[in-house]
Amino acid sequence: MAQASSASPSSRTAGRFVAANYGQWTLSVFSFPTGTGSLQFSVVSPLAVLTDGRQIIPFNTNAPIFVGTEQVTPSAVVRSSSQPGGYLITATFSNAHGAGETVRSATFGLQEGLNDANTSGGGAVVIDSAWVALGGTTAIKNAATIPSGTGIEDVRTGAASGSGGTVTSVSVVTANGFSGTVATATTTPAITLAATTQATSDNTTKVATTAFVHNAITGAPLVLYSAAGTPLPAASGPLTGTVLVVSDATTPSYLGAYVSGGAIVCSVICTGSGWVTC
Repeated sequence: MAQASSASPSSRTAGRFVAANYGQWTLSVFSFPTGTGSLQFSVVSPLAVLTDGRQIIPFNTNAPIFVGTEQVTPSAVVRSSSQPGGYLITATFSNAHGAGETVRSATFGLQEGLNDANTSGGGAVVIDSAWVALGGTTAIKNAATIPSGTGIEDVRTGAASGSGGTVTSVSVVTANGFSGTVATATTTPAITLAATTQATSDNTTKVATTAFVHNAITGAPLVLYSAAGTPLPAASGPLTGTVLVVSDATTPSYLGAYVSGGAIVCSVICTGSGWVTC
């Protein structure tokens, strides 16, 4: 197994767990039954010693391991006072194995780090060039089980990515004047947003948005309202919140009363009883 150098042997620092420093432990098989298939074996000691001297029990049903050169994922890990190591690990094997063989991480510390972060209250597990040197790959990263409250901080290329955990589904809630739909919500979400519109008695479309938008008959181009040209519709309750654009404002101020006769283009919003610049 390739040995990776690391800037620090610490397995945990500043709320981060260093995968490479969880990936260099080895344990020895104590007893192993003959044959292949679903078998239960024990180790001399269940305590994996990390690079900084911390000890963890690395076995978990979500943590692939190598027994000799064969990779397996335990289907059960149970305590057993009858075994010197205190644990029995069950997995399905294609090859025969025996006492003395080496057991080590098949995720090169990533899954062990995630599990330790979980039991420690949460945190990010860092994968870096040292983890790659051990054998870490993108496929291993993508296959990892990420417990609640944990994540992977990928700095293999120097820029952190993927530290926020996983998203299982995406949806859009209709609010603040917008609605939306989501295609392939559980794989590669594609979100389509639309402004919520409301027809009004003067045949305009009321668009609820805080952006600089136009308010016009559906399909028509932007209308610039002015006292000398197309006048604003009379303010009324149904128009409350309607945003229009004028071309003749005089010294507009935020939420100040709209005064025509100038030459400034700005948006105005209906308060129900009048128009104010915004």
